Formats: sequence, C-alpha cells, structure tokens
Amino acid sequence: MKYLATCILLLACVMPLNGQSIYLYDRDLGDIFQDPESGRWVGCEVAVQTALAQNGYACTVGTGLPSNLSQEYDLLFIVMGNYC
Repeated sequence: MKYLATCILLLACVMPLNGQSIYLYDRDLGDIFQDPESGRWVGCEVAVQTALAQNGYACTVGTGLPSNLSQEYDLLFIVMGNYC
C-alpha cells in the first residue's frame, strides 16, 4: 500500500489539484487488510484517502458512481482491492 500511496503523491505533484473535486470510488467489495503502521484493519481505500488528506486534498468517498460524475468531479480514483 505504500507503493500506491507514493504513486498518488507523485501524481498529486504533477497535477495541480487546487480547488478540484476528487471522487474516490471504493470498489473493493469490502476488502480489508491490516495496516502495518497502525496494526488496524482498514479498507483498501484508506491508503489513498490518507495520502490525499496528508497533502491537503479533500475527497468524496463512495461505493457507487454518481450518475453525473463528469459534471461534479475533476479527478476519479478507483480502488479495486488487493486482488484486482
């Protein structure tokens, strides 16, 4: 998951996201793993959400795609779990 978070951080450095709306589509069907840093059992979307939050970006998390996705959000992350 650290590799994924690093990729997201690099993407955030390349793309200016100031004032952008971000949607995090949690499509992992409830997949969880034990976070090696905290020891907690968390969903796969937590790493992406944490990486964005640590860099000052807020995102909307949902388990379904909104019907008007292209009109409301500028960036879409899709989390498909550990075994996609």
